[in-house]
Amino acid sequence: MPTVKFIKSIKEVCNSTDYPSESYSGEYVLEYDGVGRLTEIKFYEAGSSNDPGSLKLTYGTNTVSMEMISYWEDDEELPGIMGALPSKSVANHKKRPILLRALNPSTKAEGDNYYKVNATVTLNSDGYAVTGKAVEYEVESGDASIWQSDWIATYDNGYLKNISYKWTDPDDGYEDTSLYTCTWSNGNMTSVKLDEYLSSVAQYNTSYANSDIMNLDINWFAYDDETYHFLDEYQFFNIMGLYGKRSANLVVSTVETYGSSKYTMNYTYKFDSEGCVTELVQKSSSGGSTTTFTFSYK
Repeated sequence: MPTVKFIKSIKEVCNSTDYPSESYSGEYVLEYDGVGRLTEIKFYEAGSSNDPGSLKLTYGTNTVSMEMISYWEDDEELPGIMGALPSKSVANHKKRPILLRALNPSTKAEGDNYYKVNATVTLNSDGYAVTGKAVEYEVESGDASIWQSDWIATYDNGYLKNISYKWTDPDDGYEDTSLYTCTWSNGNMTSVKLDEYLSSVAQYNTSYANSDIMNLDINWFAYDDETYHFLDEYQFFNIMGLYGKRSANLVVSTVETYGSSKYTMNYTYKFDSEGCVTELVQKSSSGGSTTTFTFSYK
């Protein structure tokens, strides 16, 4: 049986012509424990003197928990992690780094704006997440807001079928619910539908195997529309394989539909001699943005 190759670093370069200020580059450094479990991801942004951002993971008997924090300046939009809430329109989609270029808390003062999330999923006997709970904190200009998220995942023979999601504002009791429905064909997740207003269809190249030799699911780095980014706030649970079997092949395009609007992304790859992805390029069909991931293994 082939030896699993662990991703040790990921370089990411995003060039956005639609939103030039959102162009960025940096490197993710991944750390593992003695049994090969992912424990921390640090993001070093090019040209920044700040300490690296960090996403930390801890493991219980049947649980996995994560903590992440992100800061932004007064004149910036709220980072994309909050823009991934179900009400967000495809027409307003903006590319964002997968860890939001989080800055270390030690470099920031108490009065700065920040977004923080603590999330935990409970696993079934197959190691797949069946329930999740998160608390999200947002502090902006000294005003604090807190939200709670709860979700339930169901499977069909190990393939993700549905995720029902509830978002609650404990201050006023407001609730918003969403249902994500996944369709599979020939071992690939070919479509995702969000309630009745947002859907996405994916195409795969059957010559490109989404090999188990790679310890993380590369498709979750590729998918770049909001429907496939379900539970985007906790995206690394998907990348780690906690939401069921991975698609058999690598995705080469997604077409997201919102009303009369469509958002198309195309994905190309380079491989090493063992079939592991060494480069992934995401490109918008409109030419608005191109993002390149370069993967290094150990």
